[in-house]
Amino acid sequence: MATSPAQHERRVAPTNVAGYDPETNQLSELFNPRRDVWSEHFDFRAGWIVGKTAVGRTTADVLRINLPESVELRRLMSALGVLGG
Repeated sequence: MATSPAQHERRVAPTNVAGYDPETNQLSELFNPRRDVWSEHFDFRAGWIVGKTAVGRTTADVLRINLPESVELRRLMSALGVLGG
């Protein structure tokens, strides 16, 4: 069964609920999976999780979602068909 890219980012339990959008430098909430829709805030491109909104960009930045080893793992998992995207 394919999983969403976000499901593989749960290795670190975040304590932050907000941060600064790296594009606008404005304070923004982080993505809340209980309230927000993943596809409204993120795109998945060749292993990268790309923020489409302030919430998405801030979340990716604060949680350091696109570290090189994470991107490579998501690329590999996507190529094997075990990661949706």
